[in-house]
Amino acid sequence: MVDEQIKNYVRQNLRSGYSVESVKQALGAKGYDASIVDQVASEMNRGARPMQQPLVANNGGILDKMKGKLLVEIVVLVIVLAIAGYVFIVGV
Repeated sequence: MVDEQIKNYVRQNLRSGYSVESVKQALGAKGYDASIVDQVASEMNRGARPMQQPLVANNGGILDKMKGKLLVEIVVLVIVLAIAGYVFIVGV
């Protein structure tokens, strides 16, 4: 049976973004069996939901608000350039 304190250490580090390999190396350096990491990671994956919701809701930042306006401006610019090119080539 793996010590619960070691399991908590592994869970905390994996959730913090450390890779499985780096946690294995850290435990191995302290004399622990690195297979503990695989066991805990497997337990964590079994308990995970297939599609987890983001932790922070997207409230529509400034870039999201600008997307629609930017798209309109690009379309207008393309139309103006097309007309200018036509006038330049045909010479109306």
